[in-house]
Amino acid sequence: MAHFNLTTQQPQIPYDYLRQSPGFRFSDLIIRQPKATGKTYTLPDADGLGLVVSPVGGKSWHFRYYWLGKQKRISLGGYPEVSLREARALRDDARALLAKGMNPHTDRKQKRHAARLVSANTFGAIFLL
Repeated sequence: MAHFNLTTQQPQIPYDYLRQSPGFRFSDLIIRQPKATGKTYTLPDADGLGLVVSPVGGKSWHFRYYWLGKQKRISLGGYPEVSLREARALRDDARALLAKGMNPHTDRKQKRHAARLVSANTFGAIFLL
């Protein structure tokens, strides 16, 4: 069920059809196709991963999960900087943290804080105090 864009001759797949397909998963062709529509919209993949398309056409990966009964969302990076394979790996890492009873957002904050402390506590920074 593919349509062809007359200007580029690339198949365009209707997103309504994709959302209804059971077990649908992204491919690189599908990720490159979404265009800006003036509104933010999300194209869901599997296991909470989704591609968010901004009103100006930017694309970013988001992972949706539940923490303490509330739905949460964490950004995994922008497309094409983070590929589909990398986004799925990051999603799997976040799901592993959830299985251990850890919030992926809190884990990310702790890692960033630790990295800042390491960079701030260099010999030069301490010596010059």
